[in-house]
Amino acid sequence: MNAERLHALGIAVQDDLEQTSLVPTLQQLRDALRNQVNAPQDANFQQQVATTLDRLLTALAAAPSNSFPPTWLQVEEELGIDHLLGERLGVTIRGIFERNQITPSVAADEIDRLYAEVEALATQLTALLGAFEHFHVGAEELQPGRAEVAVLIPRPAVGNQLSRLGAEFQELHRLLGPFLELGTGSRPSVEVVSISATDFGVFIDLAPKAAAFLAVAVERLIGAYKNLLEIRKLRHEMNEQGVPTDRLAGIDEHANSVMSDRIEEITAELVMEASSRVDAGRQNELRVELRLALNGIANRIDVGYNIDVRAGSAAAESDTGPDDTEALQKIRNASINLRFLNRSGKPILSLEEGPPDGQFRPE
Repeated sequence: MNAERLHALGIAVQDDLEQTSLVPTLQQLRDALRNQVNAPQDANFQQQVATTLDRLLTALAAAPSNSFPPTWLQVEEELGIDHLLGERLGVTIRGIFERNQITPSVAADEIDRLYAEVEALATQLTALLGAFEHFHVGAEELQPGRAEVAVLIPRPAVGNQLSRLGAEFQELHRLLGPFLELGTGSRPSVEVVSISATDFGVFIDLAPKAAAFLAVAVERLIGAYKNLLEIRKLRHEMNEQGVPTDRLAGIDEHANSVMSDRIEEITAELVMEASSRVDAGRQNELRVELRLALNGIANRIDVGYNIDVRAGSAAAESDTGPDDTEALQKIRNASINLRFLNRSGKPILSLEEGPPDGQFRPE
């Protein structure tokens, strides 16, 4: 992630800490719990712990960080701060109290350590943002009326090889083509905003209507893929138990069939929605291209890619046409569901994407 994106994330995390009042509330919980340990006979301290805990968990459940885009969530993990924000922190705190109902002293020690981490995060974050301001490093902000697509490519998927990464960028351009045509009626060139290199990521400026079709499509694909996660998990467990690969082929075929059927439905839905924008004689060809593009995206979701679509702020969209305003809202509605999925086991999808020499074959 470049400095401008890190600056934007830092501002968002600081805002999250302020909106949840995390540092002072966690400090209050720590102090109340320590008082309870020191004076267990005093019911007031027990009530303070219960009240403060409830207030903290409620704030964390509503934290802005719970809706951060996947690209930010990945950076949080890399920085080692993802467990200190929002719902994930709430789960940790709840677990501390559930494990230590009869040993509050142990709970107090764990909350002490957690508070120290959160306090350090707040302190270092203030220093970081101060440094960005001092050196005039701007904070990247998606402008009102604009849309951006971020594709995160796991390094193992391209074997850390430049030639394969370059070929994958070209393939991503092909996969975006049908969505450009659905949204705009043509296939204009796409502009790369930036590239990151942790997991290889490309950030692309896309017309709002095209980005809206992509966001809706990916949201529906993820919804369908979630239904396959249990199958994938069971397949992995069977493989671990020594079931031969050829005996598992039927499971793979079933998973591919289920996803393929859903992709046919999604394809028909999207083409129907764009029918007024696409020439009738072109719709059949576009339907084929779109189905192959959706196959390609599904294959990539299966191996750990993440496709994030963001819209600029809804404020100051007075110059935005009504169609774009509607498209931007569709992106906002869909983006909350474009999150990383928990996967176990090996990928199970091998859907057709096009000519055999262009088929996606990750390592």
